[in-house]
Amino acid sequence: MNIITSVLYTIGLVITTVAIGISSLFSGGNFGATIPQSVAIFSTTLATEISSTATSFTLTSGTTADATTLSGFYGFVIDSGTSSEEFVTATCTDTACTGATRGLSVVTGDTTISALKKTHRKGASVKITDHPVLTVISRIINGDESFPNNISIGSTISTGSTAVFGGKATYFNTETIDDAKDLTSKAYVDAVVVSGAPVASTTVKGIVEEATDAELAAGTAAGGTAARLFAGGASHNETPAAGKVPVAASSGMILDGWLGLTTAGDMCYSDGTDFGRLPIGTTNYYLYSTGSAPAWGGANLNEANTFFGATDISGAEAET
Repeated sequence: MNIITSVLYTIGLVITTVAIGISSLFSGGNFGATIPQSVAIFSTTLATEISSTATSFTLTSGTTADATTLSGFYGFVIDSGTSSEEFVTATCTDTACTGATRGLSVVTGDTTISALKKTHRKGASVKITDHPVLTVISRIINGDESFPNNISIGSTISTGSTAVFGGKATYFNTETIDDAKDLTSKAYVDAVVVSGAPVASTTVKGIVEEATDAELAAGTAAGGTAARLFAGGASHNETPAAGKVPVAASSGMILDGWLGLTTAGDMCYSDGTDFGRLPIGTTNYYLYSTGSAPAWGGANLNEANTFFGATDISGAEAET
């Protein structure tokens, strides 16, 4: 690699390993161009001839200059410098390479061009190449491709890390995140979102805490987090229940049970503490006061009405 190639490759590796990822930006899974592994000065040959449509091939050697064997996703150039030159990617385990993508574009590095698919003889040269590695990295940096996976911190979050973007740290407690274009970790964002919002009040919008039924019943103003409490959906009910906030039924009114009424004709009154229930009385009984609560009288008003209706009392007789 020359110095420019080395710099571009280093930038690509930093971008794919340093904490950038705010989860809302990356939804997970492989959704962009996959970046092949790069191995310097790897050169071998084809063990057998391959057609222009073959998706697997065998190498005569799968050992690198470091005496390690190939294991992963790589970019190759076959028959470099000849009329049959072709760029391919494949997943290799030692000499066995499978899942090959043939005829890679010399512009994108991850799309196939039919005219670039070639047949190769046994013994054709095979080299691991900077293309498509640098091409894909360049397109990701320029925004022409997406990152293939979530971008995340691979170790414990620390402000002591030397990894920076544009001279600014990207980790949790750094105080240098002050520009709209600065990159942050998810942990940093989570901390800022919570710590930056005020506790809600009657004049300030902010953080609140959902109240429990017991807290609602006690009229508690603030919860365990010191935030003001609110009644959540589970604390509201159309049907009467202890510790719940009444909600109007489809009729637009609250149900009788909220006032302790259970039978048609029941009446509700205050007993000085809460609502009391006076069950419906016997037909033609009268309502009177006991001095502390209403009650039904035992006189049969229907019989009195019959008596006066059948008695011929009128005029002066009625007045005396």
